[in-house]
Amino acid sequence: MAESTKSKKLSVRLLIDELKNKVVLAESGKDFVDVLFSFLALPMGTIVRLLEKHQKSPQVGIGCFNNLYKSVSEMDLESFQTEACKQVLLYPRSVNLEKFRNMKLKIDDTRAVKYFVCSGFKESCRHHYSISNTEECECGEIVDSKVVKRVMNREIKGLEEEQVQGRILRKDNDGVFFSCKASSFIITDDLKVEASSMDNVLNTLRGLGYADTSKLSEILLHVGVSEVLTLLECFFTSDLPLTDTFLKKQSSLQMIRSRIPLSPTLQGSGDGAVPGQTITFKAFVRKPNIKILCVECGADFIDLLFTFLALPLESVWNISAGNISLGCIGNLFRSFKRIDASSSSKTKLPSFYSCPKQLLDVVTEQQEIYCSFKCVVETNNEYDFKFTRKMPPRPNSLKEKNQNMFFTNKTSVLYLTSFGFMKQNTRFLVTDDLVIKPKNLVSNISLLKLNMHLDKEDVEEHVITIGKLEAISLLRASLMTSSALTSSFWSLISKKAKAETQ
Repeated sequence: MAESTKSKKLSVRLLIDELKNKVVLAESGKDFVDVLFSFLALPMGTIVRLLEKHQKSPQVGIGCFNNLYKSVSEMDLESFQTEACKQVLLYPRSVNLEKFRNMKLKIDDTRAVKYFVCSGFKESCRHHYSISNTEECECGEIVDSKVVKRVMNREIKGLEEEQVQGRILRKDNDGVFFSCKASSFIITDDLKVEASSMDNVLNTLRGLGYADTSKLSEILLHVGVSEVLTLLECFFTSDLPLTDTFLKKQSSLQMIRSRIPLSPTLQGSGDGAVPGQTITFKAFVRKPNIKILCVECGADFIDLLFTFLALPLESVWNISAGNISLGCIGNLFRSFKRIDASSSSKTKLPSFYSCPKQLLDVVTEQQEIYCSFKCVVETNNEYDFKFTRKMPPRPNSLKEKNQNMFFTNKTSVLYLTSFGFMKQNTRFLVTDDLVIKPKNLVSNISLLKLNMHLDKEDVEEHVITIGKLEAISLLRASLMTSSALTSSFWSLISKKAKAETQ
């Protein structure tokens, strides 16, 4: 992260109960509240990356997401469709990337995606673009009686600048991530945020049991990137993140939940899913306690799991219907909705996160790129290509064409080439805590027997089919527990075992 960004500070005023060594209340401007609300817009993979880079003490894992992220990092490129598929998972791109760039204090250093077309760009390949400069195009040329494919390594310039010019202007009193007339806010220790006024301050303090404020001390802090990242960690792991961040300098709680019961609303069966939108895999289960040791699956299940890394935290909350009890996520999310009622609950991801089987309610923004082909008459019919996200305007008349010495030969729409992250027909093994490895690198049952000291008779194989409900349960469990597969699918296995005994 740039030094200029690291040196920037935001002012936050704290009311402290020194006897209890506790933050009672904080007051700040919209820039600090923007930082808080930006936590909700961060992709889960970005949160893991930022915290792993920041944490100096033993790392605090966020459910199974650390294992998911590490699995992407350690997996060879051979398992991915393209090199870019791995990169957009390690550095998830958000539809809110421009908003993060507009923040006064920037914590996300993710760069914008680059776009490429075929180096030859013949008529046969003027319909696709790539986010990788190593992907081969369908076209090619014959060299020594062999067809040599071209590489899509010609970068499309100007698209990022076009996005910047088209950014939405906001009112002076609005934050980057929220719209509100207030310019000052109060924040409780458990991250409930509301507009600041004399009445709100007094009522909040009384509600916290501080009718007499004379015993409270006041300090003014200048908060930088390091403090914000500590606060982001405490946001997941603490019930009192302001106290832990600014007074104790680290989280006072640890995420120790290994298995959680799922509510009935999140339990179902793959049988009721949308036709064609189900995923089937084999699960190896320890019979005595119905614990899923691992599953053997195809690329479709791995695509689903890796999509979790691209989801913003707000989307994880929305998809899970707010059925998440972890840190202060609920308090901050409800405050955001209360302050900015215009915010959308629809989950949107860039087009390159589209997968063949999308079990979750996710909309991928189709980023078509228009290419207009123009032939310059005065330069021996050489082509000039113009790329834009908007349909290029057509000349109004033949006279206008002649004046510009151009004539439009054709306008095409270029579509993304990749679809999903992993190579099809590849098999993987996934452990209960979502460590993922290609199957050809692991010996399944023999490894289970060796590492877990199990007799073969204790392991049972089940075929599981999941749909939307199970995918939602898995997403929720991945955030809240270190035993995601068992927490999500144990009911399916127990129901099947019960039916077989009847």
